[in-house]
Amino acid sequence: MNVYRAEQIRNVALIAHGGSGKTSLVDVALYDTGAVTRIGRTDEGSSISDSDPDEIKRRMSINLTVVPVEWKNSKITFLDTPGYADFVGEVMAGLRAADAAVVVVSADKGAEVGTELVWRHADEHELPRLVFVNKLDRENTSYERALESLRSHFGASLAPLTIPIGEQSGLSGVLDLVSGKAYIFAGDKVTPTEVPAELTAAAARYREQLVEAAVENNDDLMAKYLEGEEVSEAELRRAIKQGVAANALVPVLAGSFGKNIGVQPLLDLAPIPPVPRPLSSSRPSSTHKRANRRCSAPIAAPSKRIRTRTTSTRARTSAWARRPACGASSRSRWPRCPPATSAWWSSSPIRIRATHWARRMPSRCHRFTRPSRSIQQPSHPRRRVTWTS
Repeated sequence: MNVYRAEQIRNVALIAHGGSGKTSLVDVALYDTGAVTRIGRTDEGSSISDSDPDEIKRRMSINLTVVPVEWKNSKITFLDTPGYADFVGEVMAGLRAADAAVVVVSADKGAEVGTELVWRHADEHELPRLVFVNKLDRENTSYERALESLRSHFGASLAPLTIPIGEQSGLSGVLDLVSGKAYIFAGDKVTPTEVPAELTAAAARYREQLVEAAVENNDDLMAKYLEGEEVSEAELRRAIKQGVAANALVPVLAGSFGKNIGVQPLLDLAPIPPVPRPLSSSRPSSTHKRANRRCSAPIAAPSKRIRTRTTSTRARTSAWARRPACGASSRSRWPRCPPATSAWWSSSPIRIRATHWARRMPSRCHRFTRPSRSIQQPSHPRRRVTWTS
């Protein structure tokens, strides 16, 4: 078993709209790296990632799955998240632990509602990301149309990094715009080849878009580009990594997980951040503002004795409770903090529901102390109490 340093490990979250092919990416990556001898299929119930009985039955991801992949002296831990909005909690958990994200888009549908949702969550966590346009081997698909759909939804920071060779059922490989080399995929074999003549004009146009997007984050390369000088391959790769790590550039890759086309270039680019998040300070200090909110009101000096009674069991109990001076409501799930001058509880005595205050009052506010309980003999055994809030 190989031992990896922290600099060699990356946590990459796979996010997308439901049915885009995130789980298929994990199965193909495991096959290409030699971890398994056959590619699992979600529709057949043989996927490595979707191993839960409910996932096999429904042919969809329900839980967050962690799948490590070893590739070229690095360890990429894929966090396969569900695509349906009902399980967005699993997506949020995966993004919280991720160093980068891969957004999978179906070529025949482009940017969908789920794509916008996960993109917004990735923005909240300030995650570097790349986009993979999947299912380009299907009918009525177009890489250019999918790219325009993504740009119309997420801005002009998206730049093509690889383009497909062939269309729809004739898809056979991808063209790397950085190196200018073409790769033909046949099963698990990848063959480098020359750029097809019919793709020369399209490759030049897409590469110009990539160079313009990459040099915007580097003043020296920008000056060199404006002077008409050629940007070398090494300079372009360095500028792309800098732009992606700064979340200013989003590369777009092409391929098909069903035919195992275009996955190796994605694995080469998956270690996007130059330093993983645990070793860098790029992660925002507070992602959830509400979770990090604190009550600023002072604690009330006196302790009010609150007597609560239940008429169903005729039991008589009393409790000591310390209430915050901010006037937190017993019915709200999240205690609010209005000014400390609130006299919400200043009248005496105050009777409240035992089930809302003495037993189930949330302790989210750090100024609140859960009341203790003690049994006390009733002073008025026949008296009935009307509950008020």
